Amino acid sequence: MIKLEAQRLIRIFDAKPFLKNCEGRDCTNPATRLSVYRDDVYHPMWWCDECNPYHMGARDGKLSSIRTYPDALLYHIHFRTPKIFLRDLVKTIARVKGLPKRVGVKEAEEFFGRL
Repeated sequence: MIKLEAQRLIRIFDAKPFLKNCEGRDCTNPATRLSVYRDDVYHPMWWCDECNPYHMGARDGKLSSIRTYPDALLYHIHFRTPKIFLRDLVKTIARVKGLPKRVGVKEAEEFFGRL
C-alpha cells in the first residue's frame, strides 16, 4: 500500500512541468530537464529539448541530464554521491516545479492533489 502511494506521488511529481525557462543562448523555451556535474548539484543548468549544454561549453561527458525523480535517483546511485546531494537535488527540482520551501498539508495537497 505504501509503495503504491509513493509510486503515485512520484508520477504526479514527474508530470509537473519545470516553471523555469531554458538557459540556452537566446532561448526562451520552457525547461524540460536540468544538468548537473557529478560533484555539484548546487549549480544546475536548465535546458529545453532544443538546446545542448555541450554547445554552451560544458565539459564533455561530465554532465548528468535529469528530467524525473528516477533520473535523480540514478544519478545518486551511479556516482555514489552523498545522500544530502540527492535530497538537495530533489528539493531543487520540487521548488522549480512549484512546491514552496515550507510545506504543510495545505501546500502538499495543492501540489500533489488530495492526499
